[in-house]
Amino acid sequence: MSRLVKTSGIVLRHAPHSESSRYIHWLTRDHGRLVTIAKGVQRPRNRMLGQFDLLYTCELIYYARDRDAVYITSEIAAMETRPELRSDWRAATASIYCADLAGLLAPPHEPVTELFDLLDSALDEFACRGWHAPSLFLFELRILELMGVAPRLHECASCRKPLPPGSTARFSSRQGGMLCSACEDRNATYSVGADVLAILKNWELAKGWSATRTARCSIRQLSAIRTLLGDFLLYHLDLKPGRRNNTLDMLMPLMDTAGAVESA
Repeated sequence: MSRLVKTSGIVLRHAPHSESSRYIHWLTRDHGRLVTIAKGVQRPRNRMLGQFDLLYTCELIYYARDRDAVYITSEIAAMETRPELRSDWRAATASIYCADLAGLLAPPHEPVTELFDLLDSALDEFACRGWHAPSLFLFELRILELMGVAPRLHECASCRKPLPPGSTARFSSRQGGMLCSACEDRNATYSVGADVLAILKNWELAKGWSATRTARCSIRQLSAIRTLLGDFLLYHLDLKPGRRNNTLDMLMPLMDTAGAVESA
C-alpha cells in the first residue's frame, strides 16, 4: 500500500522517462538519495511544469511503497531556483561538482539532514557570490567531517601529540593527517608548509563561508590544498579523481594570485 511522503529535496539531475514524463534524481533531507517519476510533467498544463530543474531546492511530495525502487511524484514546489547558476558557468560547474559528490556519498532512503543542509548552503553560496576555490575546498573538508574521516591537522595522526605552531610537517592520507617528525614515513608522506596548514586549520574551525571569502591564498597554496584534499578523498572515500580533476582544471586557471575569480 502506498503512502504520501513530504520532504525537501535538491534536484541532482533529471532525464526523460517518456515523451511527457521525467525521472528526477533527488538528495532529500529526510530520505537520502531517491528517484521519482514526474508523470506528464512536460505537458503544457501540468502543475509541476517549471517547478524543478537541476540544482533547485524543492518541496517534494511522492507516493512511496517499500518495494518500489522508483517512486511516483505527487507534487513539486520550487523553493530555491538559483537563477544565477544559469548565467555563471563557473559557479554552475562548481555547484554541479558539489551536488554530484553529495549524491554519491548519500545513502538511499536514510535521513541525511547535515549533508542536505551543507549542499543547500554551498549552492546558495556559489549562486549568490560566484565561484571561489577556497569555498569548494571547504565543502570537501565538511564532507570529510560528515563522513567521519576528517584529516587531523592540529595533532599528529599517529601519536596524537600536538603539532608545534608554525612548523612544516608531513601529511599522510594513509595515516589520516599530519605527522610529527618522530612518526613521519617519508615513503608515504609529503611536506605541507606552515602557511598551508594554517589556512586549513582556519577553514576547519570556520562557522560559515566567510572565512574562505576573506582568505588571501596564492596559486601555490591553493595547488597544495587541491593535492592534499584530492589525495585524501581518494584514499578515504575511494572516489575516482577524474571528475574532480576535470572540474578544477577548468576553474583554477581562471584565478588570479589571490585566489579570487577574474572579471568576466
